[in-house]
Amino acid sequence: MPPASGTDRDADDLLDDLETVRERCGSVTTACEYECHSGETFGGRWRGVALADLLASADPETTHVRAVSADGYCVPVPVAVALEAIVATERLDDPPSADDDDAATAAETDDGGPGLPRLVGEAIEGSWTVRDIVRLEAVSLPANADTEPCYVDDLADALDESSPSSDDDRTEVVG
Repeated sequence: MPPASGTDRDADDLLDDLETVRERCGSVTTACEYECHSGETFGGRWRGVALADLLASADPETTHVRAVSADGYCVPVPVAVALEAIVATERLDDPPSADDDDAATAAETDDGGPGLPRLVGEAIEGSWTVRDIVRLEAVSLPANADTEPCYVDDLADALDESSPSSDDDRTEVVG
């Protein structure tokens, strides 16, 4: 299958509109719990901007929202799922810390850092909870596109050209 690059006619970074949309539409909150592929669970309460509000002016042919993290982790989330998600800009509860009884679990599940902005929502799968988002874009992917989470080969190129690759061998997802 081809990598999830798709048609990027509207590959503008949705993060550029985050504050404008927050001023116009307000903030929303959500509480979610996820299961990592390791079987551990993590979760929290977040406040942010509804992704549906950010997508209001996107091309009607948009099929996915592609989120890219600071470490190059890239996830194309189906738009039907993304419409129920938020781009969290605040964590409302305390993340696990090294002082907790289960410090190893805290480090494995959420490492204690805020990881904001972060894609969260009840319908978002654990591997789609992209943290430290540096780019968020509406894309139109072909029906046969590879939509598995991946790492971009060159984060600078991905941020400039919006061209993630799924050819990297680091496709294991860690929650």
